[in-house]
Amino acid sequence: MTYQFRKLYADVLSSDGTLCIVYLSWVNLLGRWYGRSGVELYRADGTRTVHLGGDVPPVERGDLDATRIVVSLPKGQLLLRYEPEHEGFSPPLPAVCPSLSWSVLVPRARARLSSADVGDREGLGYVDWVTLSRPTRLLRFRELTWGRAHLANTTVVFTALDLADGRAWRAGAVWTKPSRAPVTVSHIATGLDSAGSGQVKVGGAALALRAERVLHAGDAFGPDRVSKPLDRLVVRAIGGRTSETRWLGTARLGDDEGHAVYERVHFGAAVKEAPCT
Repeated sequence: MTYQFRKLYADVLSSDGTLCIVYLSWVNLLGRWYGRSGVELYRADGTRTVHLGGDVPPVERGDLDATRIVVSLPKGQLLLRYEPEHEGFSPPLPAVCPSLSWSVLVPRARARLSSADVGDREGLGYVDWVTLSRPTRLLRFRELTWGRAHLANTTVVFTALDLADGRAWRAGAVWTKPSRAPVTVSHIATGLDSAGSGQVKVGGAALALRAERVLHAGDAFGPDRVSKPLDRLVVRAIGGRTSETRWLGTARLGDDEGHAVYERVHFGAAVKEAPCT
């Protein structure tokens, strides 16, 4: 089966604690591309709103402008613009899963969002890009822990992937102002408890995370994100059972403090082993 998957993730965290996440994703099945978009708004009062956007044409990473993202929503276009403070980061393909590629396009940026559907917002933002060349359910993923932290003087990004057969992949980077270039690392040790608090070691950096609130917990392909029942059947057939818990929390590295967005995702049989928080 010919299969390709591409996803752009972009976010902006405003000073009032509101997080806006924009998704663009594409799937190629048997030579045909299917694109979709969506926006998730997590307000400081704990409420969550999902807006499903229009179809989007496929795009190659080399043709993508990650500093200007546009989504068509019911009331008009959402425009998200970034002014990057650091250079991007692209770790080598994981030896345990060469079908997976992950790149951080914009690790940290001043972000401005304009939208009639979700309002106008400003804050710090982040953008990454994921591709898969095989369906997720065939890759034997077990658990993924991912996060990005924006501190006053430091930016930290990490991902930790565990496979069902015990193999693992770790990748991360640390940016320290005023340098724009990352220090890349392959040693990541996650020590988060079930409530989302704990420590993540990224190379020599020990990032202390304390969850302030759960942003989302449950099915990654629920009806709020994939509205059509037939589409959900197709997505679940390709991706298998997938459950996520996403947090917004405080982050601390020595005396340097800020906020982090991070999540833990379970796949397949691991979903039964790890009920949502």
